[in-house]
Amino acid sequence: MSGTFPRWGAVCAVLLSLLVLGCAQVVEPKASPEESAVSVDELLADLDALGAVQSKALFGASSIPKPTGGYFTADELSGYLSGIKDALASCAAAAASNSPYLVMPVKLKTGGQSGLMWVPVSLGRTLSVPIIAYQHGTRVYWENAPSRFNSNPLSVLSSRDVSGAFQNYVECVAGALMASAGYIVVMPDYPGFGDSRAPHPYVHLSLGESVRVLVGRARTVLATLWGAARANNRLYLIGYSEGGFATMAAAKRMQETGMHVTAAVPCAGSYDLSGTMVREVLSGEEAPVPYYIPYTVFGYASVYRNVEPAAWDYAALLKPPLPGILDTLFGGAYSGAEVSAAMPSKVLRELITDTLAAELAAGTGTVFGRLLKNTAFRTGWIPGMILQMIHSPEDGIVPVENTLAAYEAFKFLPNVLPPIFVPPVPLPEALVNLADVHLFAYPTALLAGFTFIDGVESRF
Repeated sequence: MSGTFPRWGAVCAVLLSLLVLGCAQVVEPKASPEESAVSVDELLADLDALGAVQSKALFGASSIPKPTGGYFTADELSGYLSGIKDALASCAAAAASNSPYLVMPVKLKTGGQSGLMWVPVSLGRTLSVPIIAYQHGTRVYWENAPSRFNSNPLSVLSSRDVSGAFQNYVECVAGALMASAGYIVVMPDYPGFGDSRAPHPYVHLSLGESVRVLVGRARTVLATLWGAARANNRLYLIGYSEGGFATMAAAKRMQETGMHVTAAVPCAGSYDLSGTMVREVLSGEEAPVPYYIPYTVFGYASVYRNVEPAAWDYAALLKPPLPGILDTLFGGAYSGAEVSAAMPSKVLRELITDTLAAELAAGTGTVFGRLLKNTAFRTGWIPGMILQMIHSPEDGIVPVENTLAAYEAFKFLPNVLPPIFVPPVPLPEALVNLADVHLFAYPTALLAGFTFIDGVESRF
């Protein structure tokens, strides 16, 4: 990759993408870079549109749902965006003087799966750059997928799942800005999203295969694109929340299949399913997003029910009314808010049956066994790539103990680096309880993760 591009400003530009959201329609690849290329200035102008005076009327009270439930008031939304802008002010100033690459969006399709790829435009130059596979966080509504990216930020309002569209738009533009720094960015949809109507295997190691397949497809498509960058042999993985889990799963799967990974940067993932997450379920405490537990049951049942039907009988695992509505809730047609509203309790322990709770506590039974087999660092896997985990110690949805447990298992390896611990984006004191730290640590984790990747790449 060219060494003339000012890296720090590019890193900062990526984080500016966290200022707004929206997503609804598919962007199909155009015939040439001249037709489809966009600049950082255009991307940031679209982001700024959500803060413009003429759009504020669209974002009054009860317009934008919070991921943890309820709605942002106008003042809360303003405080949230202002808090992020204040935290990134110095980055914005640095990025303003840079001249990053134009980028073009390309939809990826293969074997029923889909995704989005952002490609730097070479404009006649020979440009060979690395790939970053960027794994997105938890979604429930099938259209909130990278391949459905719509560059108009106000399209968020047309989504059935506004909160999920909010997150999807943020991550898609973050991917575009990473590409503008001189990377090909591949963003898999995962099974169950975009073009796939399969059940989503939530936090299951098979997500790694989905990432591997899309990266392979990206390399094939890149060879056919005129005027676009070509991929070199370096590959980086990064993702947050479920995307952090999927990043760990992809690192394992790619290593197993001989696909070289230069470095993996999993952020805030539930890697310790059979330990930390089981204890979280049994703690008896309320959870900001309780549907993660029945979502896991749904996802694992979709994988294992054919071979272990009795073990994955919903009625044996979850309390009413969940067994009768689970397939409907997580079939991709409902929003996160609608799924949350259907939860009978916010206490995780109250969602599962006494039998399942007893088995989890004892570390026995089929469900516990499957969780154990999907806890990557307990499978005997020895990472061969650079592995840099990132987490916020204050995370209230995915506890930092997930990262600590994974590092403890791998710390004897010189290529597995001590975790980077990040704070959440600072907010005014009156708004510190606006939402969970898991949401507010995303910008700082992404900054740390992309800075790390860019630092590794600068050695080549």
